[in-house]
Amino acid sequence: MRAWIFLLLITPLTVIGQEAKQYSFTGKKFNFTLFATRSLSADNINYSCGIDSIVITSKQHGNRLQAIVCNENSYFCTDGEKPGFLVEDMNFDGEEDFRLMQFLPAGPNIPYYYWLYNAKTSRFEPNTQLEEITSPVFDKHSKRIVSEWRNGAATSGKTLYEYRNGIPMAVEERSMDYGQKEGYILYTTKKLAGGKLKTVSKKLVKEKNR
Repeated sequence: MRAWIFLLLITPLTVIGQEAKQYSFTGKKFNFTLFATRSLSADNINYSCGIDSIVITSKQHGNRLQAIVCNENSYFCTDGEKPGFLVEDMNFDGEEDFRLMQFLPAGPNIPYYYWLYNAKTSRFEPNTQLEEITSPVFDKHSKRIVSEWRNGAATSGKTLYEYRNGIPMAVEERSMDYGQKEGYILYTTKKLAGGKLKTVSKKLVKEKNR
């Protein structure tokens, strides 16, 4: 899935103990300017950054369309200094939306804040239902959202979501659990039934080379 993430870093402005920074992203119809604060951490070595606000302008006319104050977020900015910001169609309506990484966890389950474009109001609106989905991949062909995740050291899986009446719902989940029995993997498949995921199969398989 192609995401429009062209990045331009603008020279930071120095503030006492902090640096104010701006990042510019370009989508198909909109320009996004992210205003960030870069702060030195307690170890006086590493830096922590957070996006304070996002200003959206028309790519065609250049006029300001919307300003968004962001909830708490953070990203490591010692190397590269790029925030986790992506512009792409996230509800498969043909309009570009965007998401901002909440923080970078130790594991692969990366959480985001999401904003979907409402063509009727010409505004980007926050979507808290999508926030339940970590590390998403938006497949425009199947119109599904794919989330690969890990739960501790022993369990990992993949959950598929579809929009039902405008709400993202988990419709299928496959997982592997190495912690049920030594030398074996428990494969579990769940599918949507009666409004929630229900187990349809479980299979305990001996690991290869054991």
